Parts: sequence; structure tokens; C-alpha cells
Amino acid sequence: MLLHSFICSNELSCFDTINSPLPNNTVYKEVLDNSGNIWAATIKTSPILMLITGPFMNSIPNTSYALKNLFALAYDEVNDFIYVSMPGLLIRFDGMNWNTWNHQGYSNENVIDAQGNVWMALYSVGVGVFDGTSISYYNTFNSPIPSSLVADIEIG
Repeated sequence: MLLHSFICSNELSCFDTINSPLPNNTVYKEVLDNSGNIWAATIKTSPILMLITGPFMNSIPNTSYALKNLFALAYDEVNDFIYVSMPGLLIRFDGMNWNTWNHQGYSNENVIDAQGNVWMALYSVGVGVFDGTSISYYNTFNSPIPSSLVADIEIG
């Protein structure tokens, strides 16, 4: 697990609790979208998903879902989607709408492949692959992966 004590953009502008709406300086993951917005998922004190240069969110607008335990955050550059996971839930923000899909387990990492599929490292479940409609699961019972305790996932 990589934790950051602040966020710096490519232009070396740094964001922390003093000069941004970050509720604390422990950031688990951050991504830069096509518009230059920096999104961050924090895990300490009040876990939130936020735009560093805009509002922060502790819940998904127009739903009853509170954003908590956010470890998996990924950005789909082709479709301009933000994906974030919390236990049992994959969330997609398309710039206007929030969509949710239930999933098994706890996602430690989300990565996007060239086709726009979201690959999730699901601790104690294996690997989940979201194709935009549904989630398929791969574990020691139905695939050659050596363990269903998946903590990280990378696409090369």
C-alpha cells in the first residue's frame, strides 16, 4: 500500500490540508483526468473521493451510498470515466452520472485495460473484470491464478 502525504501535479503544484479541501494528508490514490482535474481517494479520518480543485464528496450524489473505505481508484482515459471501489461496490462517474454495480469482496486496486475493462484485485475473492455491463470473477477454482488473495493488479 502506497500512501502519500500530499499531492503534486505535473507542474509541481502541491496540495495538502492547508491549500486544498483535503480533509487529511493521507491519500491512498490519485488520478489525473483528461481535463487536468486531480481526483484523490483518502482513507484516514473521513474517507472521501474528491476533485482537488473542486468539491469533495463523502457520498454519491442522489443516492444513499456513503463513500467509505476507498482504496481502488482508476481513470479510463478513453471514455473519460472515474472508477472507484469500496467494499462490495464498483462506482463509475462519467462526468454527469454516477452508476453502481455490486461486486464480491474488497477491491484493493482497479486498473483499466485498452478495451476499457476494469480489472479489480479482489482480496480473498480473486480477480474481477467489469466489461461495462457485468463482472466476471476469476479465482483458484476457475482459473490458473495461484491464490485468491489478490492484493494488487497490473496490466502490461
